[in-house]
Amino acid sequence: YVRKKIQQNHAFIYNFHSQIIEYNPKTGTEKIIEKENTPMIGECQRIRDNLYFAVTDVINGFDNTLNFGYGSIAFLNKLDLKTNIKEPIFSAEFKDFVVINENKIIYVVDKKGRFGSEVWEYHSGTKTKLGITKRQISELEIINDHIYVVAKKQLGSWDICELDLTTLKTTPIIDSAWAETNLKAANEKLYFTANYDKKVGVYCYNLKNRKTYSLTDSSYASNGLVIDNNLYY
Repeated sequence: YVRKKIQQNHAFIYNFHSQIIEYNPKTGTEKIIEKENTPMIGECQRIRDNLYFAVTDVINGFDNTLNFGYGSIAFLNKLDLKTNIKEPIFSAEFKDFVVINENKIIYVVDKKGRFGSEVWEYHSGTKTKLGITKRQISELEIINDHIYVVAKKQLGSWDICELDLTTLKTTPIIDSAWAETNLKAANEKLYFTANYDKKVGVYCYNLKNRKTYSLTDSSYASNGLVIDNNLYY
């Protein structure tokens, strides 16, 4: 999991620090496997012995005057868990990514000038724009070659949808007046955070029976995931 820290150096100056933590549920021990001095975005994804993660940074060269030509860009990295060697893959103005395999990565970029998202594919060193979605996409997850996203209409809340990479259609799975965010996927289930009944809690959507279950009963719980029948949030 990712641990984020904010270091305030001045009344109006602060720095972000991020750590990737390996947690052993059986022993309760933690191990820091990567440190970054910039914020991380999205979820870490493991493919065999490689861990994929993204960080953001501020660089110059953007067409604006408000921020003096500076803007935010994301960098995708691959960390070899055996050698602890980090390898940069690519950079772009993406919001989130999902790794299909070691040669193919899908990522989304906010559409400039109008509402919606651009869906891009990175394959063997080449970036290809697949098209544009009508909904704005903020998060991506994958289970058994099916991609699930957190997306919203221009007038609406964040919902959970399935993304078809061929048609770029986003089909709602959970569509409510409340925001469903912090999407995680495991064992044919989607875990998310929502503020139902005036309580921020962790919920589970079973992809097999198409039912939603509440996993917490406290006044606040978020970023939940079930591992070995135990809920971590």
